[in-house]
Amino acid sequence: MRKILLASLFLIIAILSISIASASVSVANTFSSSNPTFGSSSQQASNPNADSSSDKNIYVNSTNIILTNDNSTPVNVTAVSFTNYKTGFSSSDFSLSYVGPLPTNITNTWNGTLVLNARIPEELDAVDSDGDPVAIKIADAVLTLSDNSSLTVPLYMQRENKLEIDKIYAEINGNSDSDSSNPANFDVERTDSVIIKVKIKNDYDENDDDVDIEDITIYGDLDGDLAEDEDDVEDIDEDASDLDSEDYDTVELMTFKVNEEADGDYTGTIYVIGEDEHGAKHGEKWNITFDVDVETHDLRITEATLSPAQISCDRTVRLYVDGINLGKRDEDDVRITVTNSDLNIEDQELIGDVENDADDNDFSATFNFDINDSIESGTYPIYIKLYRDFDELEYSISTNLEITECNAVTTQETEESSTTVVSTSTTIAEETETESGEEAVTSTETSFFESSTYTNILIGVNIIAILAVIALIITVLKPKV
Repeated sequence: MRKILLASLFLIIAILSISIASASVSVANTFSSSNPTFGSSSQQASNPNADSSSDKNIYVNSTNIILTNDNSTPVNVTAVSFTNYKTGFSSSDFSLSYVGPLPTNITNTWNGTLVLNARIPEELDAVDSDGDPVAIKIADAVLTLSDNSSLTVPLYMQRENKLEIDKIYAEINGNSDSDSSNPANFDVERTDSVIIKVKIKNDYDENDDDVDIEDITIYGDLDGDLAEDEDDVEDIDEDASDLDSEDYDTVELMTFKVNEEADGDYTGTIYVIGEDEHGAKHGEKWNITFDVDVETHDLRITEATLSPAQISCDRTVRLYVDGINLGKRDEDDVRITVTNSDLNIEDQELIGDVENDADDNDFSATFNFDINDSIESGTYPIYIKLYRDFDELEYSISTNLEITECNAVTTQETEESSTTVVSTSTTIAEETETESGEEAVTSTETSFFESSTYTNILIGVNIIAILAVIALIITVLKPKV
């Protein structure tokens, strides 16, 4: 009985030893979505459309898979199998295999190196749903070891992206700026009007690859505090045109006005996503920064409106001026001057103190002018200046007043002056010449009995009466038979 117990004990110890040895074998390097087993962000993928036969199926070796053993008992890799393929793919899409002899005699002083080979399928995504480059988990490699245990190694594969952002444009107050580097940077000021456009490119080679990219969408998401209306910059998306190989498209993504309280740097992201004709997802993400520069003193005139902007006989004019303080400080003794020496205009209005708080930083003024009748027709600029501390000029602008001759008659006025014909009168249009030498149409209303119509009727009646008298005389003088 004692011999049987000892034999059983030795068997248990042997089994435990094997288990401990099996547990001691591991993979030294870690593979993940950011550290692929196969390929890289510049790895060409298979392309059935390629002109070159060698590009139709692209095969690559894996990174060396390093096997370690923290036990002195040697372990061999006796077999390699593959399982858990990515959904939507089959084993033939990847054609996984191992290269060369399998590693043997793995101990705590000797590592084993395993190399695999795989096909890079044309359907493999290059980016994730946010446009970030990513390695895709394609399968698991199961290593059978000589100690009758196994080791599972997750396999990741990455391919190159073919849908790129070529450039980002920022049209600021009508002036175009652009940045072709990532991250893109733009300088703006408070209340600036900004239009963001994105230029994208299909980077497939027209001659060698010939692959279209379709269903393209550009996304933008900026810091909502940058804009006057956060909905103008947050979670924006716009569709782009399908792109042939080497084609470009420029898409207007968003339009916004810079918040009048904005100050400093505001960041965001812009990215594009599309699928090539094989079903692979491509795209690119850029970071973007807007630097809002705020001056210590920044008084501005936001609007200057003449009412009316064109005068003729009535020469009374009103000027409306609106302004805002966009600077870092409150301003004292703010005033607006309005001048034009030709029109004898020289006026001003003292606004007083203007705060820089967004709830109380705007102001306005109204000016009234009577233009002398002796002023000749023409276009006259009205000069408007904005001062702080009474005489420190901050902003200037001009708006034009147009003066026309008082006796000028427009076509519209002539048409509106024509008289409607009534039953007892008629309207006669006569051409007269104005003092300025221009022809104008005037209307003269006359009585029916003074008109040519009445004269013609009267003559007709007289003729009929004369003919009747002649017929009567002939009848009387005719001899009786």
